[in-house]
Amino acid sequence: MKLRTYTKKQVKSGMRILMRIDADVSLLRGRVDPLGSLRLDRVIPELKMLRKHGARIVLMGHLGRPGGKMDAALSMKPIANYLSYHLSTKVRLAPDIIGPDTKRLTSDMKDGDIVLLENVRFDEREKKNQKGFARMLASYGDLYVNNALAMVHRKHASVLAVTEFLPSIAGSALAEEVKALSKKITSPSVLIVGGIKLPSKEKAILSLGPKVDKILTVGGVGVALMGAALGKSFNAGEYRITDADRSMAMRFLNTFGDKIRLPVDGGLASSVSFRKLTYPLVSDWKEHDMIFDIGPETIAEYENIIEGAKTIIWNGPAGLFEKKASLSGSKKLGMLIARQKKARTIIGGGNTLALIRSLKLEKKYSYVSTGGGAMLSLLGGEALPVLETLKR
Repeated sequence: MKLRTYTKKQVKSGMRILMRIDADVSLLRGRVDPLGSLRLDRVIPELKMLRKHGARIVLMGHLGRPGGKMDAALSMKPIANYLSYHLSTKVRLAPDIIGPDTKRLTSDMKDGDIVLLENVRFDEREKKNQKGFARMLASYGDLYVNNALAMVHRKHASVLAVTEFLPSIAGSALAEEVKALSKKITSPSVLIVGGIKLPSKEKAILSLGPKVDKILTVGGVGVALMGAALGKSFNAGEYRITDADRSMAMRFLNTFGDKIRLPVDGGLASSVSFRKLTYPLVSDWKEHDMIFDIGPETIAEYENIIEGAKTIIWNGPAGLFEKKASLSGSKKLGMLIARQKKARTIIGGGNTLALIRSLKLEKKYSYVSTGGGAMLSLLGGEALPVLETLKR
């Protein structure tokens, strides 16, 4: 897929650029966590280029899920501070999204200035893709630039409706990602899918599943599928697997059959304050056990499949990797994939990015994407309305 983009020569002094970035990164004590900053790091070179050529840049993005209401804990202030430091210039944080003070702030911009709007999800019209809200966002720019791969599968105002009111192109970060993820999946191929909740992976598994040869499940996804297969209710760490999760899991099992592989053992604890896990086989799991990791038997079984693959796609950690006691499965899986030098290895998803950076494995894979669900949807060939608006 080829997207409309721009060159340095097309950027003129005084040009007003409205850019959507993916600012939904992890925070650590009120600051951007450097282990989870890749989504911001990818756009910094382009912002430097635009400033050098005299553009006036208004950035917009979101952080977390504020539910259409102001939430000080999800303010974009840490994002503004991070960008200011790495761009060596002041990125001014607007007081809101479309208020009069923000209008004045953006109107007074000089060449090379950057203003970051407050969290666009503070306004409920963002997720509703409301055109009136999008028109007001569009008033900040002469050109709209999308640099948020993780949002291209969402019908939100700042990525979709806004394109109706401004000439719209893909930024270099987005164009690079789409190009890398549009390459053919070579067989034998393996999709490794984990993370906490199964519902967040539903569309991606359904679109990408038919295009791969094996689906290896880990984390909460594997726990939900195993629970459905055994007719039991296990807990993926602190997340309780619901009846809806089990129903969805049965649909996946019936749809993909032997293509899906489930964990055969796991790391169990009696409470969330654990310091050590035990690793019984699935046959010894009891109703409502709390499962925080995959076990060594699962890794050994998956290793035989992974080592023969030519394409490996990984989204979602194998367990609660933030705790040292339950890092083992994710660490072994990450290192196993990194060793497959003859395979094309594609990694993505916010938590997965933080994991591989903490293990210093980021440069060991063929491609590291800033997207999670969007990455899987794109690899699966799903029609994405946002990208359709940016096609050449």
